[in-house]
Amino acid sequence: MPCTTLDDPMNPYCTIDYEYSTQEIIYSFMTHVAYLFFGFFLLFNGTLLSTLIISYCSNVVSETTNYEVESSDKDECDDDDDNRFYEYKYIDEFENMINIIEDEDTNYKAFSEADKLNLSNLVLMETTPNGNVVMSYEYDKDVPERSKFIYYTNDKSIPYKYLDAVARKYVYVYKCPEIYVYIKNELTKELNRISEEKKQEETKQMEEKKKNSVFASFKNYKNPTVKKQHILVTKNKYKYLGTIEDYNKSLLPKEERKEVKPISFSQFKQMNMPS
Repeated sequence: MPCTTLDDPMNPYCTIDYEYSTQEIIYSFMTHVAYLFFGFFLLFNGTLLSTLIISYCSNVVSETTNYEVESSDKDECDDDDDNRFYEYKYIDEFENMINIIEDEDTNYKAFSEADKLNLSNLVLMETTPNGNVVMSYEYDKDVPERSKFIYYTNDKSIPYKYLDAVARKYVYVYKCPEIYVYIKNELTKELNRISEEKKQEETKQMEEKKKNSVFASFKNYKNPTVKKQHILVTKNKYKYLGTIEDYNKSLLPKEERKEVKPISFSQFKQMNMPS
């Protein structure tokens, strides 16, 4: 039954007939559409924002990883280049030192015999592709030709070219180029000597040909023989004295260099038995 009022106590189950106006229906519809649109807007932007954050974080991690890999690869390449070209190290420093010494305005004092003898007390440690090398110089005053670089290293098979690089640094550091045989200069001297001998030989043959030109038609000249030239170049001498541990032992007093030999318990008892 219809209610007279909304709070009719006599009829708790009454109904009220209410008619919605067109304006209210449109307003309700637009409100629901707005809520729906706003929900989609939040969902879309939330998804987009989370995607952007994940993408950014992934790029940061990827760039960091790539940078670390590239840095590691670059360091390895640098190490490989250093190892590959180590034999050419200290050439520029050595040649610059030579040029300065040869300059007329430079008051360079050549090493005396006493200075060369003192080089045995001057030591250089250098890291090479084959490990550390400790180098010094041993001058032989009786036979200077027997003078040599002495060195310690854990790798006894270290190439000669690496020892030459270490020796270049040694003479550069201690300013003693007289003790170092620079192969480049030695080759240049030897090639100039061979070229000069060849010119003298050609001049001599031309003079002999002129003297015998009158009888040239009666002589049977053979093709000139080409002489083989052997290039002999003096090299630096190196002597291996032991490992780095041996070098460290050489710094100790002689009484401390002896190795303690192990003894058995029976030997120990015999040594300590009262006589």
